[in-house]
Amino acid sequence: MSIVVVKASFVTFLVSCSARCKIREHALSKSDFAPRPAYEIADTPDEEYPDAMICQKTIEDLRQLSTGDSPFFLACGFHRPHLPFHAPKKYWDLYPETEVKLPNNMYFPQGLSSACQYSWGEMRAYRGIPDKDPVSDETA
Repeated sequence: MSIVVVKASFVTFLVSCSARCKIREHALSKSDFAPRPAYEIADTPDEEYPDAMICQKTIEDLRQLSTGDSPFFLACGFHRPHLPFHAPKKYWDLYPETEVKLPNNMYFPQGLSSACQYSWGEMRAYRGIPDKDPVSDETA
């Protein structure tokens, strides 16, 4: 068994893989404690992102495991679409800002359990997001 360690944003992902025990680390160049934006639009290939690395490794493992005679279970977990919202530019381009319409009602539905209401605490830890009050329409 090997462990793939993928560092992205504030989270370190451990992905279990079915091969000999090796550790690979993919890290961003900034310090893990540096404030980062809540979103990123980078003109980079999919392969630069942890989810693509996880997907590729899972496909490799599935191909290897499927050739054996024994039943197997393979689990795979992806980080996205959680904060920070980092994705290659080609995906952001699918939804031009001029065509994205914000809802008229930015409030929680009446009767919604307080357990389901939130204050965007995680998002507020990112650069450019106010500590309280709504974000600007441009950021939304």
